[in-house]
Amino acid sequence: MQKTDVLISGAGPAGLILSIDLSRRGIKHILLNDRPEPSGIPKLDIANTRTMEILRRLDVIEAVREVGLPTDRPTRSTFKTSLSAKPILSLEPGFSDTPLVPYSSVDEFNRCIHQYNDGTLPLENNGIVSQMYLEPVLKKHAEQYPEADVRFNHSFVDFEEHSDGINASVKDNASGETYKVEAGYLIACDGAQSQIRSKLGIELEGQRQIGEMTSYFLKSEDITNADPLGPPWHCWLTNPELASIVISLNFEKDYFNVHVFGCHENAEETLLKVFGKPFEYELFKETHWFVNLLVAESYGTERVFLAGDSAHQYFPTYGFGYNTAVLDVTNLAWKLAARIQGWGGDTLLASYEQEQLSLGKTRRDYSGKGAQMVMTWQSMVKPDIFSNSGAGEQHRQELVQTIAATHPPLYESLGLELGFRYKSDVVITDGSPEPLSEEKDYLPTTWPGSRLPHVFLENGDAIFDRLGLGFTLIINGEDSDPTVKQFINAAVLKKVPLKTLTIDEAWIHELYEKKYILVRPDQHIAWRGDAIPATPDDLLNQVVGKNRLSKP
Repeated sequence: MQKTDVLISGAGPAGLILSIDLSRRGIKHILLNDRPEPSGIPKLDIANTRTMEILRRLDVIEAVREVGLPTDRPTRSTFKTSLSAKPILSLEPGFSDTPLVPYSSVDEFNRCIHQYNDGTLPLENNGIVSQMYLEPVLKKHAEQYPEADVRFNHSFVDFEEHSDGINASVKDNASGETYKVEAGYLIACDGAQSQIRSKLGIELEGQRQIGEMTSYFLKSEDITNADPLGPPWHCWLTNPELASIVISLNFEKDYFNVHVFGCHENAEETLLKVFGKPFEYELFKETHWFVNLLVAESYGTERVFLAGDSAHQYFPTYGFGYNTAVLDVTNLAWKLAARIQGWGGDTLLASYEQEQLSLGKTRRDYSGKGAQMVMTWQSMVKPDIFSNSGAGEQHRQELVQTIAATHPPLYESLGLELGFRYKSDVVITDGSPEPLSEEKDYLPTTWPGSRLPHVFLENGDAIFDRLGLGFTLIINGEDSDPTVKQFINAAVLKKVPLKTLTIDEAWIHELYEKKYILVRPDQHIAWRGDAIPATPDDLLNQVVGKNRLSKP
């Protein structure tokens, strides 16, 4: 019987990021994947601003940038009647009044972000990178840690849960042999058809098969050359016979994903309609799939947890699938570490479901809203969209106006990416009313449960780079309160990792609203106040889930 602290089933982006995070926290684990190599399938195509902040914290961001959109290229999305036609609308720098995000290049973002040092912007711009390039990078980084035992070509078979952990059966696909693994926790990163979720009897709630899609993964120099500015990230096609989107996967080597709404059996005929004229291409893979808006009714048990597609499935709008998966494992990693290392209490892991299930449902609903936005303007497209007549021109102008009014929120959603707030038993509210939030713009706040607003300090340091691996107590201004020392001592006695960060900058104090901000390991705020409570043990116990007697 092999033993480990955590067993992870599934080495897609969620499983790999969880592995890296656990390793950095000193947690031994086994990561299984049934394929011998990363999938090579071009699924996701954006790591949003919050995900990129997390990848920076994990020290993999530069490697991810290297395989994504070149950093000097702006993020451009166009709308055309066919690939061979001129754009009727482009979403690009200058289109929106939103500074820097989402259309600016990474280089431009990095040059200008200090001008907007008011907490309203993320530390990192979006990363436009396909899963087929992302997974090998994450795998390489996961394998460099001694805490990680990364096993590709090993299939998860079955498991039994008991009070102290799980016993699992695993198959070595190369030898055909099956072996046993005993682990304290099992994490299901095993996808939409999750075997582990099925074994637990957890149902999915929401809407199934709201639409059907046909996808083509191909290579074409003709598509690359169809736009004099180079291929846009997204090219939406306003064709009355078939709605589709062409996604550039690497902007340099002629690889594309073509997603067509509906079921289409004849690839050659379908792609000819997409292209508008005969194009040369090499087709690698054709896939037929259904769009779902589903969230698991539960995110697991005491010893088994769902993350990523096993927990939620969305329409691709907003890019919420992968990016919510990253939030799942980021939330879960530090809580698993806390329990395994002994400083986390019994209720800490229960807060994973409290926080992520709520977020999963919210993002499912927004994903459905995004699908409706696309359908709104697609339903307007008529055959005269191709006409050079006055009626055709009028139709195109009306369509452009509708797209410009309804579609940009799918890209301009910084408020949704950064402004979500966790509400659970390990977040301590201060009695103040919850502040407003917006979809488009991020409104910085330190209201408990929120992501800490990012700022640059006077010496140029990014505050996120100054936070500890565990909790961080931010102290705004000089401090002589003896209860601060008591709080620090309590953390030492309870072996809770705690760093203090004193900031003597008045404008940051004003932005952060309170003198003391307790930041969790995932950069969200656990508590804030103008004074440390007289019994700091109680505060510390609650944020680490020890607000009731813990098991040994």
